[in-house]
Amino acid sequence: MPLLLVVIPLAWGVNELSPSIQWPPLTGHQWLATTAAATLPVCTTFTVWARIALGAMWTPLPSVRSDHVLRTDGPYAITRHPIYTGVLGMLLCTALIIQHGWALAAFGLAAVTLRAKIHREERLLCEVFGQAYESYRARVPRLLPLGGLMGLRPVP
Repeated sequence: MPLLLVVIPLAWGVNELSPSIQWPPLTGHQWLATTAAATLPVCTTFTVWARIALGAMWTPLPSVRSDHVLRTDGPYAITRHPIYTGVLGMLLCTALIIQHGWALAAFGLAAVTLRAKIHREERLLCEVFGQAYESYRARVPRLLPLGGLMGLRPVP
């Protein structure tokens, strides 16, 4: 969640402090905003569920504790990084609800930032858990569970 505390105010500040930048509305389709508004609580609930499931093992920076276990149940059986999936979902829904380009830019910035963080985390988890993590990685998608729903192999 700390990412949200940085990205949203930063994007808002850029919008407010740079009046010469004109952020056009993303789209005029109300159905898109309505769908996003209905999806936002789902993304938020998924994020909270994943954070609770991770418990004391959650840290803001990639690290492993002495009592660390590989979590593969609950939301971690759906996607390897459910907190990030939920956060990105919340940012995308917010962008579609408020219909401003700066919110979509915040989503893009968060996606790039989280992609780099995921790479570091997965490298660490492979070092610590070895074959157990490789097996988990082979069967559970990184962020989007859509591949499993469509019969596709998870993206490593």
